[in-house]
Amino acid sequence: MPSTPSRILPLLSICSTCRISPTPVTLTPTEGEKLYTALQDHLKTLKPSCHLQAVKCLGVCNTGCSASISMRGKWSYLLGRLKVSLAEDLLTYADLYAHSKTGLVLPSKRPASLKDMVLGRIPPYPPEEKTPDYFTS
Repeated sequence: MPSTPSRILPLLSICSTCRISPTPVTLTPTEGEKLYTALQDHLKTLKPSCHLQAVKCLGVCNTGCSASISMRGKWSYLLGRLKVSLAEDLLTYADLYAHSKTGLVLPSKRPASLKDMVLGRIPPYPPEEKTPDYFTS
């Protein structure tokens, strides 16, 4: 995995309420919690590629485990169809995202297991010097 040159790292948010099945089941821990724990474990042994946080519900419950990745000045991505077994690949993706200029990591450049994980993307918040008038009071 390429190393990140600075301590400015993307934020990887993992939905802790996600389950593999959209049908409500009372499994503890949830698949999202298991994915978060697996990512924490990998980050203990690898050079950090992202900051990690657990969040409650990213609103894409019909896609199994979900996550988002964001970084100042880059497009943010909503990710789905994730599994615990993909934790290391997800960290590889986070490192590729961190090294990309805009946040775009083409399917051909990311781990093959994650080629169809992107559910949507959100444009970066404009920097202060380029803030449109409608953002000012």
